[in-house]
Amino acid sequence: MSTALRLHRGPRSLTRLAALLLFLPLAAAAQEADPPPAAPDLAPEAGAITEAAKLDNKLRSLDAFYKTIGSRREAIEALRAELKAADDDITREQTLARLAEETEQVAALNQQFEEFAVGDDISAFVVEEEPPFDWQNEIGALVRPILAELKSATAE
Repeated sequence: MSTALRLHRGPRSLTRLAALLLFLPLAAAAQEADPPPAAPDLAPEAGAITEAAKLDNKLRSLDAFYKTIGSRREAIEALRAELKAADDDITREQTLARLAEETEQVAALNQQFEEFAVGDDISAFVVEEEPPFDWQNEIGALVRPILAELKSATAE
């Protein structure tokens, strides 16, 4: 029997041959892409130790930030109590100034805490408070150039 006759014994052998020719290169490529797994290294790498140390240091720093923020918030509560108990206006003004200063410091510490926790500058994601809308200022800003033009036109 000739080879042409042996290959054409039936549709099954032709299908098998086609499947073999199609999937053999794919299987070879998959074996080349996935190298055999290496034997597990029982000794930890130096990089892994430094990563663990970095993570531990970061956690300790975050804990220190958190404690500092907590103590500042307690100071704010004490200042609020002092403000309620204040008898005269001078003491109230001084307490309000210290309260505003402490509040700003807590806000700055919160932002530093978040940036440190994330590991990047988060100012692009922080929504700034818009100042309240003031009709008088807005209308004044619109009318000022018109009045200036009228004054310069009538002055000539």
